[in-house]
Amino acid sequence: MPPAPKAVRTAGGSHKASWSKKVLLSEDPGAAALDSNDPNYDEILDGEYNLDVYECGTTFRSVRQRAPSYATGHDSIEGAKLSMAEFQKKLSGILHDYFATKDATAAVDEIKDLDCSMYHDELVYRIVKIALDHEESFQALASSLLTLLYSAHVVTQSQNQRAFEKLIEVWEDLSIDVPNAPEQILKFLDCALCDGIVADNFVTRLPENLLRKIRDADASEFIDVYEQLDELKKFKEHAKAILVDYFASHGGGGAEEVRQSLLALEKPGMHHEFVRSALQLSFDRDVRTRAEVIQLLADLRDKRVLTDDDLSLGFGRMLGSLEDFTLDCPGAPDMLSGLIVQAVVEELLPPAFLKNSLRLRTGNDVGINCIRHAISVLDSERVWRQRHDQHGRFNLAGSPSNKDKVEFSALEEGGMKEWKQELRNAIVEYFCSADGDEFCRLAAEWDVSSEQAAIVVKYILMMAMERTGDQCLMAVDLLCHCVLVREELSKEDIVNGFKLIMANIADVKLDIPDAVDMLRAFRRLCIKRGILERTATPDVDGEEEEEEE
Repeated sequence: MPPAPKAVRTAGGSHKASWSKKVLLSEDPGAAALDSNDPNYDEILDGEYNLDVYECGTTFRSVRQRAPSYATGHDSIEGAKLSMAEFQKKLSGILHDYFATKDATAAVDEIKDLDCSMYHDELVYRIVKIALDHEESFQALASSLLTLLYSAHVVTQSQNQRAFEKLIEVWEDLSIDVPNAPEQILKFLDCALCDGIVADNFVTRLPENLLRKIRDADASEFIDVYEQLDELKKFKEHAKAILVDYFASHGGGGAEEVRQSLLALEKPGMHHEFVRSALQLSFDRDVRTRAEVIQLLADLRDKRVLTDDDLSLGFGRMLGSLEDFTLDCPGAPDMLSGLIVQAVVEELLPPAFLKNSLRLRTGNDVGINCIRHAISVLDSERVWRQRHDQHGRFNLAGSPSNKDKVEFSALEEGGMKEWKQELRNAIVEYFCSADGDEFCRLAAEWDVSSEQAAIVVKYILMMAMERTGDQCLMAVDLLCHCVLVREELSKEDIVNGFKLIMANIADVKLDIPDAVDMLRAFRRLCIKRGILERTATPDVDGEEEEEEE
């Protein structure tokens, strides 16, 4: 990459720059729908997008503290048309053509046609990985494609961040073939930061080993690494001392002291390192102490000292380095697996954390086996059936403060009823405002299970059937937004929603006589919009419908 030219703008303190080549992105200026406020957007000249020249260095100071949302997202392989191996093979062909032709419109369209949004963190990871060992113009094309994919709502911010987190995890392996991989990754990351495809404070959470490597490389454009590295080392020392004192007190009344000590350090952007240190130090202690660690993390989360992102990133970093710890502590994988189970039980980690870790192969084989073991425990009936909270979420077990088992049926009537009313209210609000993003925000807060997701689909369709034709179209628009854009629902959820309605179609027809015809229309629209496979749902009312022309 070229030396840093004059900075063009700042974004959260980062002096953004791109590679200095003008990049031909598309013969069709309107196809990629770039945001005119995007830093890479200038104007359309002679059928080309003119990408302005920016500098790719990194300033690590004065970055706004905004959560990067590692913890959100409901990506899974459910409903994928292709296996991961098939997706990777097709993606290789698409990227080869893109870098040869510079036709971004074709690349974006072909990626959309694969209909594998659940693999798009892998997509971003591979684009950057391929470009690391190529010339400036190639890297400029790669960075431009990332921006276009995000601007076109093909890739989400969470997927971009998971991809960069994976690159950060494996930088040492990448350095074998690309010795300057750390510097290249940081330059890609800085461009991503200023394009807004990752959150502003992402660079403040880089791990110590990567920062140390950048410092040792003496890269002048990353001079701020020196100060950040010193601050991180000091914070980790303080965090270890805080935890040692907490363990010495056996957790008795120490949570408040921990809270005050962490707040006194005034480094909220490094709290994920506290989570990681707590997990690591617990490996040398007994089962009781590890349970106290989970309780401590839960207390700090409840008191807003730790965020969901701190927890997901802390657990993720520990999982990513698990292979190294296994050499000195062979029992580390089993202990971390147990901690992950408890964290999911206590809702410190979302179920999506497990799926994302598997798909991205976090921690290589050791990490994968750790996650698989945790999933097998969580899937066991004796864990899943124990508890269901007042928000309608399906928890995995009772909390440490309430060991008594509570039958699901005893809580179903109150908790689920309350949640269903919230769902109805949200759907009514959507029909009034047409704000799909707000509905998805609420859905993310509910953190629905697969059973609840089917209920969401059922209610959206049923409540639309009771209204006008325009609102029926709005219902399909909302489902598409939930599946294709925000990923709060999956295609499998759409299938299950239809099945729920069909299971009670006789009762439905009492209130909506033409319910069967309306369901057929919904089914055709969902197939046409790409959120339902023709063969995925049973025939409505047992009758075969006509094929679409």
